[in-house]
Amino acid sequence: MTARAWVAEIAPSDWAVAVAKAAIERGCTRPGRTAAATMCAMHHIVPWATGGPTDIDNLTLVCDSCHAHITADPDDPHGWATDTTPPGSALAGRTRWRPPIGIDPARRPQVNHLHHPEHILAESMKRYRAKLTHLRN
Repeated sequence: MTARAWVAEIAPSDWAVAVAKAAIERGCTRPGRTAAATMCAMHHIVPWATGGPTDIDNLTLVCDSCHAHITADPDDPHGWATDTTPPGSALAGRTRWRPPIGIDPARRPQVNHLHHPEHILAESMKRYRAKLTHLRN
């Protein structure tokens, strides 16, 4: 199958989701990864095989290298697992990655900030302002 034939088979709604995810996530969502959105595929956070929907809320961008590290069972402690940051948190809706127990025995969720420098800058400015306030007092 040629690339043109493959493109012709993708539904317009799937293109809309892909473009939206690229705009929102900007690249691979695994912490520390720098792969741009154009180098990523869609990953179902709740696996498609277990009934996870193919919609914007259940998809995330993952580069091929990282996709290979995600286990089919999100509760398998020996591979990476993904979920979504809950509503009400500072990063609501962002994809969290839980590392395997060999990296973090507690499997604490992590978020990739590299494609979102505005979050890093906001936190730095918050610390800077707090330091200035402390120095003035």
